[in-house]
Amino acid sequence: MRTTTSLARLAFAAAAAAAAAAVANAAPAPEKVAAGYAVDGAAIPFADSPDLVDTAAAASGLDDVYVVSEPVPFNQSNISYHGGQVYSQPIDIHIIFYGNHSLDTQRIVSNFVSGLNSSSWWTVARTYYGSTGNVTANVAVAGTYNDNYSAGKSLPLGGAWNIATNAAKAMGWPDPNSFKTYVPRPLYLVLLANDVEETGPGGQNCVAFCGYHSGKVMSVTDATRCPGTLPSVDGVYKGSPGCMPRYWRNQTDPAYSINRNQHADSMVGIIAHEIIETASNWDQAWTDSKGLECADKCETQYLDVKGIGSTSPYNDAYNVEFGGNRYLIQSLWSATSQTCLLAQP
Repeated sequence: MRTTTSLARLAFAAAAAAAAAAVANAAPAPEKVAAGYAVDGAAIPFADSPDLVDTAAAASGLDDVYVVSEPVPFNQSNISYHGGQVYSQPIDIHIIFYGNHSLDTQRIVSNFVSGLNSSSWWTVARTYYGSTGNVTANVAVAGTYNDNYSAGKSLPLGGAWNIATNAAKAMGWPDPNSFKTYVPRPLYLVLLANDVEETGPGGQNCVAFCGYHSGKVMSVTDATRCPGTLPSVDGVYKGSPGCMPRYWRNQTDPAYSINRNQHADSMVGIIAHEIIETASNWDQAWTDSKGLECADKCETQYLDVKGIGSTSPYNDAYNVEFGGNRYLIQSLWSATSQTCLLAQP
């Protein structure tokens, strides 16, 4: 989507997404089997309901607002190249853990980010290109920083940018506000603890968005703050959208997820979403006709899920494995295959 750091435009995006969420929580339409809807590769009955992803994306003044809905249409328009640049040079991710994150959460997240480019999922990411080449194969964690609520627990919308700037000063990292071209290219990942809200006129995290990226800065919310509720047993979506993968929603056990840590496990999928969309569309390079970016188009599509049986529990659900670890993340739209994939053929 459009590359901007304007917080005024962000307020409009949040308001639109919040309005869409309110509509989605109204009484659903009669149940209908829609062949264009797929969950884990199989069409299942879901009620017609507004597509929160489309609504938020079309109105967004940020590069991207990640909003969870159930489910995303599988038969979408193709994504196309608009002439902008992608991150073809190596990327350094600077991770800022804002608020209270356990050492285990920090370990899981850091391992995930440092190994993402070695995963089969990243082969789909590399189908995106610009005039200087394809999206880089080299993504590394350049450092981490712990911020003990320096700006409090209620942040203005877009407050992650100031947190990233302060962390960069403290650590001697490149300035997120600088126009200087650094190699590797620095990106800043701000992870908000589950007791932190990022608010502003028109919306807040967990209501209007789960994460977003703007310029070099990405903000991701710990989804245990807003897990959402499950669809009803008949498959008709009657719950509230949330930021937690549906396999782990409605659970009171913080260890009910693949790595027995819902805080970390719920964030890694949003992190992957924001990293690839920053890498592939920071300069108005790749969107479809509705303005959706490559990860928007496959939100909630957890393909090839392993570790689950025909009934609950689903805490062992995962679909990618790298670096000796397992994770559950959404699939990604391929620029060459023009569909959602977990790995490029």
